[in-house]
Amino acid sequence: MKNILIIEDNKSYQNLLRKACGFESWHVFTADDGNEGIKLIGKEKIDLIILDILMPGMDGISFYYQLKNIIKSSSPMSLI
Repeated sequence: MKNILIIEDNKSYQNLLRKACGFESWHVFTADDGNEGIKLIGKEKIDLIILDILMPGMDGISFYYQLKNIIKSSSPMSLI
């Protein structure tokens, strides 16, 4: 089973994406901002990240640069 992380501060969009991904039997994790997303990546093997760019706290661009440093030695993951 593949693991997807949805990082989105809007709960309506987050729920919509969760439902869409859930139909494919993927395990879906959600985070409200980039900081939460980074914590989840430290705990779970994530195969795909769906990322909002404009968020309070750590935005999507900052998350991306921090993610690049984290995954240098781990397996590749896709980011949308």
